[in-house]
Amino acid sequence: MNKILTAVCLGLLVLTACHGRKIEDVSMPAAGKTDAQLKTAILAGCEDRGWICAEASQGLIEGSLQKGKYLSEVQIPYGNNGYKIVYKNSENLGYNAKKQQIHKAYSKWVIYLNKSIRAALSDPQKYSK
Repeated sequence: MNKILTAVCLGLLVLTACHGRKIEDVSMPAAGKTDAQLKTAILAGCEDRGWICAEASQGLIEGSLQKGKYLSEVQIPYGNNGYKIVYKNSENLGYNAKKQQIHKAYSKWVIYLNKSIRAALSDPQKYSK
């Protein structure tokens, strides 16, 4: 009986640990920054964190991050003194469109990307080439 109870508890623990996180787009104000400053900071932040990013159109940068078998893609619209990091696509991250959930690694990567963009906005000299 104890072995069955232990197995059930272990199974529930594994299921809980693998449960995805809700996808939350990042929306950041950047008062007083021009579109050119935002674009430069976003591209610098992407490079700092290993994202491959490029301007897809005026005011829109698209980025991807490959970590082993995992792929994450985002869109980063910018302008009007701010930017957003928006989920676009992923591979092998357990994305659930109905529940709007994904592997917790995606959230971590986006948080780090946002931190690097914010750092590039606050200290552009450090991130300029």
